[in-house]
Amino acid sequence: MRVISAVAESERELLLERTHSDIARVRAAGKGFGRPLTLNEEQQLTMIARINAGIIISDNLSAISLILRFATSL
Repeated sequence: MRVISAVAESERELLLERTHSDIARVRAAGKGFGRPLTLNEEQQLTMIARINAGIIISDNLSAISLILRFATSL
């Protein structure tokens, strides 16, 4: 049982090492992580402007229309 445990622990260490090296390689290449953005920069600025103007917070219909317009969710 100790042998199996040692092999499993060794495999876990190798997995973590490969994961960290891959993350470092991707960051060095300048690529991002995570889910791709739904909105482009112009759409983001429009959404932020409407939020700051209080349109989304004060009026549910405006929020729904923005969600439908940009095909996204809040």
